[in-house]
Amino acid sequence: MLDAICMERGWPVISKEIQPDHIHLFVSIPPAIAVADAVKVLKG
Repeated sequence: MLDAICMERGWPVISKEIQPDHIHLFVSIPPAIAVADAVKVLKG
């Protein structure tokens, strides 16, 4: 799911670690997009 969202938006996924209770995701986003906005997209 996260990979598909990132692919649609052209955000390369650099690293991803999935645990049972949380996720660590390292994504490259353009400087024009606020980190908070990217998080909202990924959580939504």
